[in-house]
Parts: sequence; structure tokens; C-alpha cells
Amino acid sequence: LVMASMAGRWIGMKDGEVEAAEAEKGLSSLLLLGSTRSVRPYLSFLTLKCEVRLERLTKIARLLFQIFYRNDGDLYHEANVAMALSEVLKSLSKHPECPPPGSVDRPVFDWRPLYSKFTAACFKGADWIGYSRHGGHLLEGSEVSNQRMKSLCKLVRRARNFFSQTAAKEIMMEIRPYLLLHDTNFYMASSILCVFLPDDSLSSAGGSVAVLQECREVWKLVPNCTEWHLIWITLFNRILRHNADQMTEELNPLIEDLSYTFLQLLNVPTAKANCQNPDQLTWPSNCSFIVEGKKDMKAETVKKLTRCFVFTISPNTITKTVVERILQYLAPFFHPLQEGGYTKCLDMFIKMITLNFSKRLGMESGKHRAKKPWKATYILSEEDNKWFEGLLLPLALKSFYSKDISMSFGASQAIKELASISKDCLPNIMEKILMSMENVMRPHEVQNSLSLTSVLLKPILESDDGLEYLGQVMQIAVNGIDANDPTKTLYALRFFTALFMEIPLLDPKDIPHISEKPEFLYVLNDLCTSILHRFEELFRNIPDLKKGNPFRGHMKDVLRRFFVAFFQQMSETLYTNCLSLISRQFTSGIFPTAKQIVGHLLSSFVHANATKSLNQLVPTILKKIITTDGQQIHSPASEAAYFLHLLGHMVSNAGSAVLIHVDQITAVLDVALFHENPEIQREARKVLRKLLRGILGVFPTDFSVLPPSKRSNMQKLTAQDIRKPTPSFEQMDIQFSTPNNDCQKKCREILEKYFLQADKALKSSDAVSIRAAFGCLDAMIRGGAQIFPMPRAKPEFQGQDSPPEDGEYDDEDDTDYNLASRSASFALDDPQWGKDFREKLGVLLIESCKVHANVSNPDVPTIKALLKMMSSYLASNGVWTKYETLKSAASYHKAVNRSWFQGKEAAYSRPLLVWRVHALMGKQNDMGVFEVNAVVTDLLKYLTSMCVHDFSMVRKKAQKVLPKVIRRFPYLHVQCLTQVLTTLNDASSSQGALKGVIFTVQSNQAMKKIVRNWNLSKVLLNGLLGSHRYDEIKIQVRLSQLWSTYVKHWFVLPFGGLKHSDGLVTDGDITSVFAPEMVKKLFEAGKNSSTYRAKRSQETHGELVQLMKIQLDGSSGTSTSAVHWRYVVLATSSLILLSMRQDCSPDLKVIEYVIHGLNSDILPLRQLCRAVLYNFKLIDVVNNAKDSMDTDCGPGNISMEESEIQLNPHSFDLPVDKDFGGPFSDEPWQASETKHQETWSKPAVKDLVDGLLSDSGWFKSVVEKISHDHRLSGDERAQTQSSNAPSMPPASVAVRSLVASRWFWPRTSAAPLSKDFNLDNMFAIEYLMSAAGPDATLKALPAVEELSAKYDDREHQCAAAEILAGVIRASNHWQHAQGSQVREKLGRILKDTLSRAAPDTVGDWCEMMRFTTSTRDPRRLNWLSEIVTSLCSANNDSALYLVKGLKLQQCLLMEFGWKGLAVARILNETSRRLIGNSSKLVREECGRSLLQISRGFSGTGVERMTDQSVVLSKTLPDLELVNWITDDMTRLYNVYSNDRPSEGSQQLMELKNQIEGVIYYFMHSCRLGYTTSVKKFLLQAISLFLIIQEDSDREFAKVGQIALELIARTLKDRQTASSVLAQVEELVSSAQSWRVRAGTVDFVRELGHSLVLEVEIKNKAFDLLHRLLSDAVVEVRISASQSLASILRAFSEEKVAHLLSLAPKPKRRGAKMQKEMSEAERSTALVARHAKVLGVSSAIISSPTDLPAWMPDAVCALCLLQDEDPIIRNSITRTLADFRKSHEDMWETIRMTWDEDQFRLITENSGTLSYYS
Repeated sequence: LVMASMAGRWIGMKDGEVEAAEAEKGLSSLLLLGSTRSVRPYLSFLTLKCEVRLERLTKIARLLFQIFYRNDGDLYHEANVAMALSEVLKSLSKHPECPPPGSVDRPVFDWRPLYSKFTAACFKGADWIGYSRHGGHLLEGSEVSNQRMKSLCKLVRRARNFFSQTAAKEIMMEIRPYLLLHDTNFYMASSILCVFLPDDSLSSAGGSVAVLQECREVWKLVPNCTEWHLIWITLFNRILRHNADQMTEELNPLIEDLSYTFLQLLNVPTAKANCQNPDQLTWPSNCSFIVEGKKDMKAETVKKLTRCFVFTISPNTITKTVVERILQYLAPFFHPLQEGGYTKCLDMFIKMITLNFSKRLGMESGKHRAKKPWKATYILSEEDNKWFEGLLLPLALKSFYSKDISMSFGASQAIKELASISKDCLPNIMEKILMSMENVMRPHEVQNSLSLTSVLLKPILESDDGLEYLGQVMQIAVNGIDANDPTKTLYALRFFTALFMEIPLLDPKDIPHISEKPEFLYVLNDLCTSILHRFEELFRNIPDLKKGNPFRGHMKDVLRRFFVAFFQQMSETLYTNCLSLISRQFTSGIFPTAKQIVGHLLSSFVHANATKSLNQLVPTILKKIITTDGQQIHSPASEAAYFLHLLGHMVSNAGSAVLIHVDQITAVLDVALFHENPEIQREARKVLRKLLRGILGVFPTDFSVLPPSKRSNMQKLTAQDIRKPTPSFEQMDIQFSTPNNDCQKKCREILEKYFLQADKALKSSDAVSIRAAFGCLDAMIRGGAQIFPMPRAKPEFQGQDSPPEDGEYDDEDDTDYNLASRSASFALDDPQWGKDFREKLGVLLIESCKVHANVSNPDVPTIKALLKMMSSYLASNGVWTKYETLKSAASYHKAVNRSWFQGKEAAYSRPLLVWRVHALMGKQNDMGVFEVNAVVTDLLKYLTSMCVHDFSMVRKKAQKVLPKVIRRFPYLHVQCLTQVLTTLNDASSSQGALKGVIFTVQSNQAMKKIVRNWNLSKVLLNGLLGSHRYDEIKIQVRLSQLWSTYVKHWFVLPFGGLKHSDGLVTDGDITSVFAPEMVKKLFEAGKNSSTYRAKRSQETHGELVQLMKIQLDGSSGTSTSAVHWRYVVLATSSLILLSMRQDCSPDLKVIEYVIHGLNSDILPLRQLCRAVLYNFKLIDVVNNAKDSMDTDCGPGNISMEESEIQLNPHSFDLPVDKDFGGPFSDEPWQASETKHQETWSKPAVKDLVDGLLSDSGWFKSVVEKISHDHRLSGDERAQTQSSNAPSMPPASVAVRSLVASRWFWPRTSAAPLSKDFNLDNMFAIEYLMSAAGPDATLKALPAVEELSAKYDDREHQCAAAEILAGVIRASNHWQHAQGSQVREKLGRILKDTLSRAAPDTVGDWCEMMRFTTSTRDPRRLNWLSEIVTSLCSANNDSALYLVKGLKLQQCLLMEFGWKGLAVARILNETSRRLIGNSSKLVREECGRSLLQISRGFSGTGVERMTDQSVVLSKTLPDLELVNWITDDMTRLYNVYSNDRPSEGSQQLMELKNQIEGVIYYFMHSCRLGYTTSVKKFLLQAISLFLIIQEDSDREFAKVGQIALELIARTLKDRQTASSVLAQVEELVSSAQSWRVRAGTVDFVRELGHSLVLEVEIKNKAFDLLHRLLSDAVVEVRISASQSLASILRAFSEEKVAHLLSLAPKPKRRGAKMQKEMSEAERSTALVARHAKVLGVSSAIISSPTDLPAWMPDAVCALCLLQDEDPIIRNSITRTLADFRKSHEDMWETIRMTWDEDQFRLITENSGTLSYYS
């Protein structure tokens, strides 16, 4: 943004205020007229970086907010306004005059209306309560929904910086009631909070520290979800970064949690290859908007974490200590040989932590502008800089040599930042770079060194000997230009490009007045010669530039940038030398495969000095093309075409210097333009286009690093200008060359000349000549349109005394391309000629279209040439259009080379700024829309007709051209689409025409227009309805895809425009723009227009509805009807979409269609009817503004006084066998209970449904069809997928997916238990029963009972579950007494069905339980709970039966949450009774049940407060129902260790089963990361799980081992971990079994890694593992050694020194034993000696990639141990072999750095490496 604003200043945007004033008028007009036109045309001053006053920009923002809030449901318009508004707010926040946050003068925007808009989008029109119960009630296509959410998120992120000072408190109070894990909207509430909470101004919420502490508690509730970490860490990062003045020790717990989350994300390997890890939770799909666009969640989270670390560095925090420990632990994984899944995260970490540290220093120095003045409690000192450099530089240098390009580039960026932080490290870096460049054995190091030098150029140039160093690098880098190594060539070119943008290329002869010239100047001449010779060799050997060639894409762009930088920096002397060399090398021979690159070289070379170069090169080139008599092209034609190509490049940037050569060039064109050879024609057209564009082009005069004042007079140069030439912003003096009158005159002559030739050729009958004429005209337009421009248009809104004419829908024209026009880049000396010439061209085009466009059997190449010319005429400005590429190049170099320690103006070199100015100038010249005239209208009609041409090649070309044309004429889009869609409804249309229609309107731009225009939608629907006459499957598939695309963009389009209130007339922002009379006039015009628009829209809507009804009335709704079933389904789908409106009640006739459709024998029709039926109820509820379960107060209004009556688990503690008549409390947060309930019904609907249900046959048929459809989805779906026949999705599929997007089930974070459970069936039944009432429901239940009695049929059982779920949900709408008979009947059915349900149907019944109990008061469903809880109490010991009962109870508790205390008690007792069941399935389910109980009721009583007046969470009692497990584990431990039954006995088997059941409880808790649920039981659990490791049943012991690993990996509480380690140490001391001690090793190792940042825990783990090195069993010793090696990397070298000090001395040969030793003593001595050897081995293995200073002594200490026992010798051999293998790539370094004896010892003892080693 800084560079862009600087560029905007250079191109002289003085009209910014003028355009902003026009924007005020235009936006005010939109409000007064109630128009939904695009607002983007008025904001072009932002795109062009114009400077606007703060007051005017603020006013524009207020007007846009008014437009945004007055939107009445036009979602695309809402999204476009939101995107535009976010851009305005971005400019506002970056405005230099904008007051900082907290200032009274800062603009403020209310957050509540924006919050209402945002939540309405999130909940699809519903509120928190409604969405949690039945989902949203608005239907939105996926495309419009995604665009809407994306734009709203962007808007909120910009707007939150302008919320009021009290907004933070208000937002917290609004969202806080939902921040409870058991809340159904928990994830959504968290996402909304993370988006809305402001960065600063948090004092109203208790201050930033208090907010962070509260948010930390919420964040910790979900431990294993990357997206969850990302959103919260992003919030922490924002608050920490913008509240640096509040860094206190209270943040230390948060910093610790962040550090462990970072290690958890990395998941670097420990000693064990496949360690047990917690499961990763998935992110809810309805919250995906907050992570939209994030490709790698882990890397993004690490990126945010680095900011948290950097901006919390302070003496009051532990950040520095934490970062030191993290990097000490992770140091080995930065080595190139240690790459893995964590490499990308480490790359992101090292890159971003240095960048943010550099940014913070820039903020503190005032050089980098933050969003508010930087006020930190602590300013980083020089000691901090040294600390940071010493910590990061070794790791950056290590990872820099990675073969992973991303890692090496990230490391180079880190090194660049470190070099800018501390200049002292630069010499060391430069020395390493030179060493790497000279290392020919490792080519990747050469590439990396060149890359690093490129980004270090500025610091190097600022050093004293920087130029001399760069001179050495340049000599080496020249060899990097190699055709055989594209990657190395790429890095070399990047280096030279970056270098030549920083220093001028001078010859010593150019600066004789400077006595002390830099030495590298004396080799520049030879260097330039070498580079050109290298390019000659490169071009001769370059392969053909086909797709996939690395030179084709990125390399070609790099070469173009290099050529510009290279030639533009040359002095006159160097340029002259290169001119002769280029003339000799690149014009004497040809390089066919590299002609584009050679052309770019010549283009850049000519631009640097056009006059001198053209005088020498043009005559040489022309001689290669045409004979001396000027009448013929030289042969072979391929060579002539090659030189024509070069000629085009040479003249493309020549400007007025080419005028003296124009006659010679046109002589060539006279022969070549209409030559018989197509290649000659094509290249000649390019020359003509580039010649015209080169003469008329507006180009920078130079891209030199020196400003023109110094470049033109070398005597002004100083030695400082050569070393540090970047001028200040004021001295850059960027100039542009514009065409003078002579240039324009010459271009007019050229255009007139070739227009006559083309006109003559078009009158011939030769197709080749006609195509050549079209190509010639196309080149003339694309090159010279600047002097015959298309008239520019700009939207004007004026008051109208009468409504628009019939058919005018000017409100619909909304497009992002509709940008305001700009003035021409230069003044025309004869504008009338341009107008006349444009008119002549138009007439010629019309005549050509009449002849060629409508031919039945056209010449396709001729048509394509005509289309290309039409595209140029209608869409081209004739200006340079590669500005986006140049902008990207400038942005890339700026991002790589930016410095945060210099001012914003001095941070960029002059060439970069010239590039950016040129790009912005190009965008300015290319912007704008054109005026519509008769020629344009006729041409567009021809173009549209060719889009539906019978020939596919014609259609495809026309369809590519159309979007470019619409970009210039956006207001003709409706006319174009109407013409295309009319073809769809034409019975005589061919299949080719239909395909043309489909592919033309299937684009996003076209569909947006159709969806927002009632007339276009009408034409489309009519056409689709008429398409049933086509039987070809391919046509039907295409039409189905068209309908699906339409539905993806569909939304309920409002009838009118913006909300039009009388308050607009007195609005201050509007009355300050217009006079009172004009305001009234515009307001009245808008009122009339809105009324007319609403009337016409309603009429069109009514016509469509009536049309669909008529179509459906002619069909019986059966497959045997005369009307095709596809027709019926499409008509019904269309009718349903048209009826889903909230501004009018659904037509009863439509509801009747849908209800009767439930019994249709057309499968897609009845599936559709089931899906949409419930929506009619929701619409009625919304229209009546009353939900069936409304409450007296909302959750956002809970005050302190009401907190005493907040609900808690005991409020719902009613035995399940007791009946409760209400009042009920369904919302989980509610502080007041439901007072009343209403039966939803409409008399007409009730009568209809009641009559149908009274007919037992009708409902029985509906039930049978539901069951039958399940069988279809199971059996026939698989058969359909196995066939290769193309499938045609019916129209109902798109609508059903539209409806499905309103729901987010299941409502908790648990995964669904069955994918076959159909929600549409459930909601359809709920609609029928709730509409009919209890009495009619009783009549329908026999059919359900008959279906549910088919126990052995899975499809029947699933259908029964769905139907019963709908009936139960419907019973919640009745008064409790009304539904008693229904519940009694349902109870009998369910009790019998659930008790006999087959195992494979349990998942379906579990889903039924969840959906019927979700968000409901458990007391309401006591009758259901009693049935479910009785299943496990029945006298049935079948394992599958018990598992079924446990699963169903889990589902009840899952949805009841903390309200289900009664169910939890029963489940707790059942689990305790069955936890030792003989079936493993039952034991595992008991473990899951206990986890659910403890998770649901543990820790709910914690009260978090920021002050004494605000309750931040629901105060719930801390209930622990599973405390009995403590006594059970104590008993089990005592029995197993002291009184274990005999092996093989039944008692022992029962004991193991009980222990295993307890283990499953811990396993499931830890696998989900919920160690807080089991924390209080861990001490007893660890002892029990360790002692069973000695069991002979290894499968049983393995279960305990898995539990131990999971506990160790998830335990994060330091106090608990310390107690656990003490318990383990005590157990190890008393354990008799070596397997127990071996299990202890694994547990201690993983616990040490999990809590590696805790010094006490880490030391305890080390001591315990070191102690186990002396274990009597060798397996334990070896395992302890390997574990010790892995954890040693977290310690300083003191621990290693301690291990090395214990290394054994070599035995003396021949020495006699001082005394005889017993066998036990010898064994003890052997173990002690082996332990010392293993300690040294651990130290050696702990550094697999490095060579610390102690490594030679450690390795040699083992090598000297010769005469050892085999067990010791094996350990030594294995250690030395591992050392040799892991350090093989460093063997040369070992040879050079170790002394001769040390190297001999390791060589002799490490053995010889084999292929398999």
C-alpha cells in the first residue's frame, strides 16, 4: 500500500477530491432513488490510489453503510457493497490523518446493525435459538452464500477498528451466553466473537488482560482442532499486538499454553516411531467462513503464534525463556536432513518470528506505521537484539542449506531480517555465502546462496566492503546462467535483477572526476560481455517453449525484468559496447525456439536508448526481411518471420524515436500484411500493432536507479551515489514520454493507408485475403485505438418525474467491472478525425457481420478472425495492458527487499517505484466503460447470435469474446442474455444452439445477472420447462447442469430496491450534497421508481407462479402421466423456489402440491417434497414473527440480578419415571422458563392433512414409499454407480442441496452415527403431524407401528426411526396434556422396537434419539428416557443388546448435556455395573459413557469474572458422578498386585476385564484431549496401568501401554505431571518385573517430551531415565538409552558433559585382577560399565546432524573401548554405525576439523557403509 500510494502521488492524481465529490453525489443519488446499482464505479479513486481528505472519505463510508443497511435482501448487492465498504474502511484506517483508536475525533460506526446482518447471514435468516432448533429459514445458493459470507467477514474485520469505546463490553455481553461447550451454537459463537472483537479499546470489557484471560478459558475447552487454534490464536495475536502497553506477568499462563500448542502442532518425532496421538477434531462446516482461503491451517496458526511471541517480549513475561527452550528443543529439526511433516511449519516459524521482531523494532523506532501510536511498556534493547540474533541466526543458517525451496527461501528471509537487526552478523553471513558458492559438489547450496545474496543486497551495499564482495559474487553468478540448469539460471537472474535495481552500471571512463573508484567498476565491461555471451549460448540451447517448459512461464517473466534492469542501468560507454555486441550476436543469426525472449531483450535494449539502438539495428533487421527492391520477402519465410518478430519487439517501446524509420517499416508491411504465408501475415500484424502502440504509448523515460538529473550529467555523481544511489522520494523525478503531434499525425497516416487496403481486401471473394484484412484491422484497433477512442460513459442518476418505461430495470446493472472512466493519457490534436475513423470502422464491421456472421455454412477461420476484430473494436482501449504483471513484479521485489528500519520512502529503489508507477498508469489508461450507440448495439446482437451458432468452434470463440465486451458495456448485459435465453425457448433451436445457450449463461457473471432480474429468470425457467422435448441424454445432462448452476446462485430476490424511508430527505450526509429541491426531486423519483419496480416484480413473480401451477395442473404427478416426469419435477422445483418468500405467505395451492407429492410414484418428486415441506412452516413462523417455543427474554439480556435464577443441572433433576407437565426450558442458556406453547397450524392446511391422515391408505402409502426409497438409495445406488452410463441429475437434486445447506446436524461436535438417516423424511413427518394435531396423529400411528415391527430389515428400521423422530418432534408443539395419548402409543412402539432392533440399525436409532432430543428440556422427554434407560436393566446379557442400550443412553446425554443429570446418574450406575463385562465391546462403550458423563459435568462450576458486575459464564454446580472409579482402581490395584488369582482362572479374567474397562475410560478421554476429565484419577491410574505391563497376556498389557502413551501425550498440567513422576519413580524402585520398568521408560520419555518446557519435569524425566540406564535387564537399559538421547536435545550441554564425564576408561591389557570377584559382583560391574557406555551413546545419538565441540571426544571415547564384553561391544558398534550413517554428508567436514588420530579411530571403528545402511 505504501508503494502504491507513492506511485499514485507520482502520476499526479490531483483529481482525487473531484472524484470523491462525485462519489458523494452518486451514492446519495442511490439512496434517494432506492437503487441497487453497483457502488463500485464511484470508488475508482481508491483503485488509482488518489489522495482524499479524511472528512470526505468518512462521509463516503457513512453513505455506504446506509446503502448496506437499507438492502432488503438482494444478497449479491449486499456482498458487493460490503466489499466496496471494506476497501473504503481500509483506506480510512491507513489515512495519514486518521486519529488513532481511542481518540474522540476518530470516526465511529455502530457495531450492532453490522452484527445483525452478520448473524442473519450465518444463521440463514434465523436467530440463535431458531437456528439451534430447526436451522435457518432462508434458502441461499452455495455461490451467493459463500460470496456473501466472504464479503461480510472482510467488512467486519475492517469495521471493528472503528467501533465505539464500549463496543468490546457490549459484544462480550452479547455472545458470552453461548460460550459454553455444551451449547449447540458454541463453535458459531466463538467464530463470531473472534471476528467481531476489536483489536483495542478493550477497557470497557475489563482491559486486554482480562479479555485474554477469559478467552483463554474458552480456547482451552477444545484441545485438538487446528482450525479452533487458528481462530483463537489470531484473536490473541491481534489483542497482544495492539495492546503492547499492557504486557504483564498475568499473561504468562497464556504464553505457556501457546508454546505447548505450537509444539503440539509441529508434532516432531520422539524416540518412538508410531506414538499414540490424540484424535484431531474436524471443524464444523457452518463455521468455515472464518477460515476461508486458509490453505494450510497449521502453517497459518504458526504464523499467528510468532506474532504472539514477539509482541509479548518483556521483562514481565516469560516469552524469552519459552522461546529459548522451544528453539533448543527443536534445533535438530532445522537441519536439512531432518525434513518431515513439520518442515513447513518450522519454515513459517523462522521466517515470521524474524519478520515480526523486525516489525516491532520498526514500530518502536517510528519507521513502521502501526494502526495506532506504539506505546509499549517495554522497548527492545540492544541486548534483546543480540539475544535474538544469537538464538535465530544459527538455525537460519542451518536450514538455509535445505533442498526444500520453501525452507531455504524462508531461511533467507529470516537471515535478511537478522542482518538488518544486527549489522555485526553480516560479515559472517557473507563469508558463508562465498564458501557455498564455490562448493561445486552441492549445487543446491549455490542456488540458495544466490537467493540469499539477492535479499541481502541492501545491508551488503550499506557495509564498507559491500561492493567488493558483490564484485566477487557477480563473477561467480555469471556461470549460473546455464541452459542445462533452469533452476540455477532462475536464481542467478533474480540475483542480477535485484542487484541492477540497486546500483548503476558505470565504466571508469564515465566518472574521471572521482579519484577513489570502486574496484568492481573495472570489471563491469567484461561482466556485461560475459552475460551477453551466456545469453547467446542459452538461447541457442533453449528447448522449444511448449507447455510445461520452465522457460515458458516464470522464467520468461524473470528474463524480461532482468533485461529492463540490466540495460537501463548502463552508462553511455557500456551501452555503446553492448550495442555492437548485440548487433553482431542477435541480429546475424536466428534463435527459433527463443525468439520471444530475444525479442524481449531487444525491446528492453531499445527502450534504454531508442535513438542510438534503432539507427543501428533497424536497417540490419530490415535487410533480413525484405529484398533490396522492397517488393519481396526474403526466403526462407521462417527466417523472415523470425526477424519480423524481432522488429515488432524493437518498435514496441521506441516512442517518437521510431518516426524516422516508419517509412522503411511500412514498406515492409505493405508486402507482408497480405502475404500468402500465414506466419508472415501474423508477424506483420504484430509489427503493425506494436508500431502504433509504440508511437502512441505512454512509457517511463527510464528505469534507471539514478535520477535523470544525475544520469544526464555524470559530473554530478559522487562516490556515495555509486555505493548507495537510491535517491530520496523528492529526487526520484519519474517522467513519462507522451506522443507529440508528429506521432499522432504519422499514426493517422498509417491507419488511413491500411484501412483502405483492408477495405479493398474485404470486397474480394478470396477467404485468405478477407482473413488478412480482418487481422490487419484488428492490429490497427489494438495498436492505435488511443487516437480514435470509443466514447467513455459514466453512470449518472437524475431525478425522474415518471416511472421507468416498461421493461427498464436499471437497478439490476451491477458488475464489478463497471469502474468509473478516466480521461485519456494524452491530448488528441484532431479528435474529430478519431470520431470519424471510429464511425468508418463501425460501418465496415456491420457490413462484414452481415456478410459473414449469419451464413448457414460459414468459413470458420474467417468467422474467428471477424470475432477477434469485433472484440478489439468493442473492448480495446489500444493501450498497454500488462500492468498487472508489472505490478506483481514490483510487489514481489518490494516484499523480498523491504526494510522496516528505514522510512517508507527510502525503503524502495527508484526502478521499483518506476515499475509501480508504470503499472498504475497502465491501469488508469485501461479503465472505464464505453458509451452505447447503434453500432455497438448491432455488433453485440451479432456477437450474441454467434454464441449460439451451430458450429462449436464459432460458439466457443464468441463465448470467449463476450465477457470482454460486457466489461466495457455492462448495461447491455441484460439485452444480451435475453437474446440468448430466448433461443432456449425456441422450438426450432438446434442442439448446437442449445449448447451455446447453456455454456454462454452458465458463467458466474451471467448467472448473477439472471438471478437478480425477474424477466431473465422468467425466460430461463420457461426455456427449461420447454426442454423436456429433447430426448438426447447429453442435452438433458447439460440442461440439468444449467439448472443446478442457477440454483447455486439463487436467493429470494426482493420485489423492490433499497428501503426507502422519509428520513433520507433530512439526512445530513445527503442534504450537504444536493440542494433541498434536488433532494425532494430525487426522493420522489426514487419513490415512484421503487413502486413501479415492486409492482412489475410482483406481476412477473405472479405470472411465473401461475405458469407453474398451470403446468402442474396438467399432470397427475405420476410417471404414467402424459407429461414427462422431468417436466413435473422441474416445474415443482421452480414453484417451490418462487414460493419460499418471507414477504408473503405461501400459496395454499403450492402446499397442497407438495403434500400430495409425498405420495407420488416419481422418486425425485417425492424426495423434493419431503425436503421442502418443513420450510413452509418456517416461513409462516417468520411471517407471524412468532416461534412455537418463544420465551419472554433472550439470552443476551441476562443481568446480574437474574443470575440467581440461572438454570443448573439440579433444575432438571427429575427421575425419568416421573411425568412433568411444564413449564419447560429448552434453551441451554435460558434464565427464565418457557411460559406458553402454541400449536402451529393453519386451518386450511390442518383440514387438508387431517383428511389425508384419516385415509389410512394414503399415509400407509407414504410410509411405504419412504421405506422403499431407503432400499433404492442402498441397492440401486450401488448398481447405478457401477454402470458407465451418463447419469442425469433431476432438478430436485439442486433444490434439495439448497435446503440441506440450512441445517447443520448433528448439533454437537460428535460425528454422526449413521449416514443413512434422512432429515428430510423426519421434517416432513413433523410438518404433517404438527399441522394435523394429536388426534390425527393417532390415526397415522398404526402404519408406523407396522413398519417398525419389521425388525430384520435395515431399510425399514431406518425409515421407522425417521418417521418416529418426526412424530416425537411434532409432539413438542402440543400442550403436554394434549400429547399424552400419542406419547403413550409411541412409548409402546419404541419399547418394543428398540428392544428387538438389529445391531446394524443401532446407528439409525441413535440418530433418531439425537434429533428428537436436541435443544429440548429433558423433563419433556422423561417418557423416552425411561424407555432407553430400561434397555440395559433388562434381563438380557447379550453383548450386542447391552451395547445398543449404552449407545442410546449416550445419545440422550449427548444432546441433554448438563441438563441430563437424571440420565447421567442412570448411565453412570449402568456403566459401573457393566465395566467389567466379558465383552470387549461392552467395556469400551462403558468407557465412552463415563467420559461423556465426566466431560459433561466436570468443571462447569468455574466462574470467570472481569469485574464485580458482569457474570462471564453460567454458574453451574461442579458435579462429579464418576468418583467411584477412585475406589475401584484402588481395589483393582491391590487385588492385582497382592492377591492376584491364579493364571487361567475365571476370577483373573474378570479382574482383567474390570481393569480394561477402566483403561478404556482413560483412553477415550485422552484420545479426545480431555485430560481435565480424568486428571484427579491419574495417580492411581498410572500405577495400575504400569503394573499390568508384567502380565503374560501381551494384548492386555498393550491396552495399558496405549493408555499410558495417550496420558503422557495429553497431560499438560505441571503439578499433576510432577506428582505422576514421583509416583512412577516410587513404583520403579519397588517393581520386580523388568516389563514394568520398560513401560516406565516409554511413559517417562513421552511425558518429558510433552512437558519439555517445564524445567522441573524435564529434569525429573532425565534423572529417572539416567537411573534406568543401570537397570539389571539389558532391554530396559537400551530402551532408556534411546529415550535419553531423544530428550537430551531439550537440555544444555551441561547434561551432555555430565554423561561424558562418566565415560569408562579403556581396560589395560594384561593387567591382573586386584582381587577375585564373585559372579554377582562381576555382573554388577558389567551393568555399571554398560550404563556408562550407554550414557555416552545417548549423547552421541542426540545430535544426529550436528557436530558439537564435544562430539570428537565422545566418539573417540567409545572407539578406545576395545576389549569389552560382547554386550558392551554391540552397543558401541551400533552407536558408531549410527553416527557414521547420520553424519555421512558431513564426512569431509569431519576429515578437515578432527585431528588425525580422531579421524583414524572413527574410520577404523565405524565400519564400511553399504547400500542398505
